[in-house]
Amino acid sequence: MRGGKRVGAGRPAGARNRRTVEMQTAVEQSGITPLEFLINIMRDETADMRTRLEAARGAAPFVHPKLATTELSVKKQPMDREAMIARLKVLMANNAELVAEMGYLPKVEEQTS
Repeated sequence: MRGGKRVGAGRPAGARNRRTVEMQTAVEQSGITPLEFLINIMRDETADMRTRLEAARGAAPFVHPKLATTELSVKKQPMDREAMIARLKVLMANNAELVAEMGYLPKVEEQTS
């Protein structure tokens, strides 16, 4: 069987290739990562403010990831009269204090057809 996606084929998701692992090992053996270097500059009170700000700007994406926008979709399901009255009664029962504060209890008449 050729072509297409095969179960178990290829590199597992999230696995690093040999070059990435070698580079990460070299950075770790050097004693300081680029991120640590930027943070050290940012915290150095003897450095000028512009240099510290540039270091902070460079390190920020690795420390504070950008917030992503998410889309919320609500599917409205059509409700017949009986279901709507039942839902309203449940809501009113669960919010009895609020209904009492309003000073009246709306009358819900059920229709018989």
